[in-house]
Amino acid sequence: MAITNRGSGWEWAQSWWLLLPLGWLTACLGFIYAGLRAGRFKWTLTGLIYGAVTVGCFYFFLQQPEPAVGSEAQTDPVALIVGLIFFGMWPVGVIHALLIRKEFLLHMDARSKVDERELDRRRTEVAAEYKVSDNRIDEALVYFKDDDFTVRMMSTLFSVLPFAPDFRTYYNVEGAVKRLQPDASEAAIAKAQQLALEDDVVSALKVGRALDTADTGLGIVTGARNIYSHVKDTPGRRTFEADPQQAADAAIKALAMAYMVAKLFDGGITDKVRQFFELKAGKEMALYFASAEVALPFTDNLLEAGGNWMNSLLESAGKDSQKRFEGFAGGGALGQAKQILEQLQTQMDGFLAQVKMYADPLLEKAKSIAPTVLNAADSISGGVATAVDFMPAWRYLSARLAAESVASRALKGPQS
Repeated sequence: MAITNRGSGWEWAQSWWLLLPLGWLTACLGFIYAGLRAGRFKWTLTGLIYGAVTVGCFYFFLQQPEPAVGSEAQTDPVALIVGLIFFGMWPVGVIHALLIRKEFLLHMDARSKVDERELDRRRTEVAAEYKVSDNRIDEALVYFKDDDFTVRMMSTLFSVLPFAPDFRTYYNVEGAVKRLQPDASEAAIAKAQQLALEDDVVSALKVGRALDTADTGLGIVTGARNIYSHVKDTPGRRTFEADPQQAADAAIKALAMAYMVAKLFDGGITDKVRQFFELKAGKEMALYFASAEVALPFTDNLLEAGGNWMNSLLESAGKDSQKRFEGFAGGGALGQAKQILEQLQTQMDGFLAQVKMYADPLLEKAKSIAPTVLNAADSISGGVATAVDFMPAWRYLSARLAAESVASRALKGPQS
């Protein structure tokens, strides 16, 4: 019975080192190899111990004097014990090797998957670098690695919220397909990659990118600067009315999120909103908006009774946020966004009600990551002002949403 899903052939090919303990004197080499290949120091140490004992026993026997001719052989108790150890190591080594084989294969399977994932990322990165692909989703996702500050921020914030999806990184549309269905067919992956080329997908990505770029005319405050400015112990109430600029920025992001929903999903307004919240990437975007764009900067609003927070936010922002969004995306885009936003508001209020219960832990987590982020920004170009482009949170979120939307459509559609 196979231990991994790679089959018995792969497993026995990986287990060739089991032949080394059969050679009696080469057992140490088998364990050293297994330890180095699987990254398990304890097995390497075991191999070194086997080797040291073998060499020690040989040395002991070489130092024993030859019995005199004609004299009666004397039994040396020490030599007897050393001999038992030396000859007993062979069956012990064989049994020991068989016992660790299962764990060895599991480690090799996991390490192979990591290597395959890294190769997949590098392949996508090279394709983006040489402009050999028109897939804008892949171009956006490939530069967000596990140790990137944006990814770490997302992971940190979502770790506070028990109702958040399990946050996993991927680097291309194929990774999004496999997040939704790990055993997806090649046909489904190819279909998703084809859907990623659609104009509506590119339009959604363009708006997501604009939210993180200061020179688009939207004037958005986002990323590290947004979080940092609201975790400092500053006096005054944190409300929409006390910080109208930030409220307007949050309203624009709500419109942009609604516009992405309009562009990325099929069906009527209700169907589009339902599909958005069904996707893990959709929930992540909604939760990021609720936590980083509303809960942190407007804590006092959340603590007030009522629960009609989205409507209060949009009313406090007034028409200015709509004009700014329309100036960038156009009147047609604003109309699409407003229709979707009317449906989004109720469910977003539900997310805010959940996030409200974790306002204090969110604040503590934000305080823990803000200094690291700002130190990195300072080292790059000297200030907090660069954090807008340094932590492109919405660029990342929009790329993940676009990736999972085309993945979902491909998995639902006919496959050949």
